[in-house]
Amino acid sequence: MKNLILIISLLLLSKLIYSQNWSSTTTNTTLNLYAIDFTPDSTGWAVSFNPTNIYKSTDYGQTWNLNYSPPITTLSSVKFINDSVGFVGGAHSGDVAIYKTIDSGSTWTATTILAHTLWLPSAGNIEFSPQGAGYVFGHRGSLFVHDPARNGNSRWRLVSSRPTSSNIWGGHVFGSNNLLVASDNLYRKNGSTSSWDTVHVGTTYDIDFINDSVGYAITDSSIIKTDDKGASWDSLSKNPLSANVVPSIEAIDTNEIYIAGYDNKIYRSTDGGINWTLDNTKLNASFIKKIKKFKSDVWASGSGGQILKRNVSLVGLNGEDQKEIGPSIYPNPANTLLNIDFSSINEKTPTIVNLIRSDGALILTKKVNSNHFVLNVESYPPGIYIIECSFDKGELVRKKVIIQ
Repeated sequence: MKNLILIISLLLLSKLIYSQNWSSTTTNTTLNLYAIDFTPDSTGWAVSFNPTNIYKSTDYGQTWNLNYSPPITTLSSVKFINDSVGFVGGAHSGDVAIYKTIDSGSTWTATTILAHTLWLPSAGNIEFSPQGAGYVFGHRGSLFVHDPARNGNSRWRLVSSRPTSSNIWGGHVFGSNNLLVASDNLYRKNGSTSSWDTVHVGTTYDIDFINDSVGYAITDSSIIKTDDKGASWDSLSKNPLSANVVPSIEAIDTNEIYIAGYDNKIYRSTDGGINWTLDNTKLNASFIKKIKKFKSDVWASGSGGQILKRNVSLVGLNGEDQKEIGPSIYPNPANTLLNIDFSSINEKTPTIVNLIRSDGALILTKKVNSNHFVLNVESYPPGIYIIECSFDKGELVRKKVIIQ
């Protein structure tokens, strides 16, 4: 009988979380926020387009405060590669402008990349490869690379063999210097070769991969998918966003995908991009610029200083929490001490372990440096919680735990 009650409770809880809509966080600004990112320790970062401000959140996105105002024309991208080191990018007087911090935003150092003024470039998107090389994807075909092994610690160089002179809306880096570029077409380059392949014809805006091989992209007319690292793409469905909207796409897994755009609409698919439903109906932003998954939530930033959040803790988790690489958690249910053991997963050690309530609230964040540790859960109310473990290379594992 207890098992039956637990199954019913899980179904009801999953239904409740599925029906949750988006909530707003407090940013203390009405400026247009063009990008958002989080570090592994859950520190949030966002940038406003103009005036150019960098905002920081130390309470997992609940409140945001001004961190720094770079003296440049525009800001449109932010990317942190660990808790301390991050980059923001934009433009200044016709040149690409990049600022870097190595101390969690206490100080920022400017790097202005001189470029031909006819390009009118801007750092629209910043990505890093697993090997540490950084790429800036920008307007008018501007594509820059930051390779510490070749160029030192601060220099960015213009990639001479750019695939297009049109706006580069976004890009994706996989493997060693393998690139996908979303522009007037979708372009792909392998390794150190200078040639680019056109892998999809038509304006492409954004790309997101859920693993090394499987990814999704959004074009001006359709949602497309690849299973072979971007070498070939298949059309899944019509793009439900309005025409001439610059959109963003974020894939949670092979079932759940979100898209958003300038027309104040966020759509959600639960069948891998085949069908779409409008997921927000009461937002007052005039556009959504960027949508991003972090930990158990999907975040969206846009105009009027809005940062929106939607919890996806249990949505699509049924398969993910059964991964063999997951930790051993015992006892489950627990009422006093909860053991979390990673000793059976090839010596992988998590850097951060979070305890998340069923409504998405972050209850506890713990930095760890061993394969076995114990959490005292005696003071937490009974219910279903999520244990979320983050690793150095961005891998994320989640498992359900019951606290009695």
